[in-house]
Amino acid sequence: MQIKDLIKYIVVTLVGLLLLNLYSATLMGLRGDGLGFQSLSLDRAVRLHFFASAYCVLLGVLVEWRSVVKLVTREIKLKPNLLLVPGIIFLLVSLMHPGFIIIVLRQRLHLPFPNGGVGINMLIGPLLTSSTQNILSVISGILVIKGLHKSE
Repeated sequence: MQIKDLIKYIVVTLVGLLLLNLYSATLMGLRGDGLGFQSLSLDRAVRLHFFASAYCVLLGVLVEWRSVVKLVTREIKLKPNLLLVPGIIFLLVSLMHPGFIIIVLRQRLHLPFPNGGVGINMLIGPLLTSSTQNILSVISGILVIKGLHKSE
C-alpha cells in the first residue's frame, strides 16, 4: 500500500468519525440532554431530525467515496440512471419528521408489521420512527451517488 492510499483511507475514516460524532450529538439533543422530551420544542425537534438525517445521508455518500472522487475528478462521467429515482424518494421521505407524517395522515396511527397488519401499515408504520428514517437516509445517500453514474 502506498502512502497516498493510506492518506485517503485515514481522511475517509476521520470524516466518518466526524459524521458519527455529529449524528450522536444531534441524537443527544433530540433526547433533551437528559431533561426529557417535555423540554424539547417541536421546532427544535424538527430541526434536529433534519440534521440527523442529513448526517446519515452524508454517511451514505461516504460509503461511495471512491465514486464521489471519480465524479469530482471527472474520471467517470455524470450519467444519471434509474437508481437516482428511489434515492431521491428515500431522501425526501427520510427528511420528513415522524410527527409531520402523523399530521399528514390525519392523526391515524399505522403500526409496523406484524402489529399493524398487512397493507398500508407496512409502508407507513416503519416511517414513524426516526431510526428507520435514518437507515433510509444512509441508503438514499448510497443510491443517489450510484444513480449519478452508470456502473462499468
